[in-house]
Amino acid sequence: MPRALSAAWLSRPCGPSSEAAGPYLAAGRHRRLPRARGGVGGHRTGRPSPSLYARLSALTPSPVIALNRAVAVSMAEGPAAALPLLDALEGPALAGYQHLPAARGDCLRRLGRWPEAAAAYGRALSLTRNRREQAFFAARVAECERDATA
Repeated sequence: MPRALSAAWLSRPCGPSSEAAGPYLAAGRHRRLPRARGGVGGHRTGRPSPSLYARLSALTPSPVIALNRAVAVSMAEGPAAALPLLDALEGPALAGYQHLPAARGDCLRRLGRWPEAAAAYGRALSLTRNRREQAFFAARVAECERDATA
């Protein structure tokens, strides 16, 4: 049933009630993706739907929704496709939000751009107070620095 709901939400004009449901449909759809083996926390395999986030962003513009769309694009179309979307989000709205440089770091790491990825993860590390995120970002910085010298 949830898959049918998200398909219906994508294909029909939306009113206020269905607009409000959009974030929950996107989150529910992502939550149903299988978990990655050995992944950290909520990391999932599979591909979230860029079209769902694009529709949601058009209905309820938000920098966080735009960031989620960029992450979905990176998973569906590749990291190079997402970098311009992430670049467009740089600015005051997400200046203190650790997930923007983390997403950028992930794209750069997947492209083998190790020094840039290490810097992005370092920025994410400096923005979070969450110990699990700090440990994750510190490990990514170390990984990227190690791979940059290999």
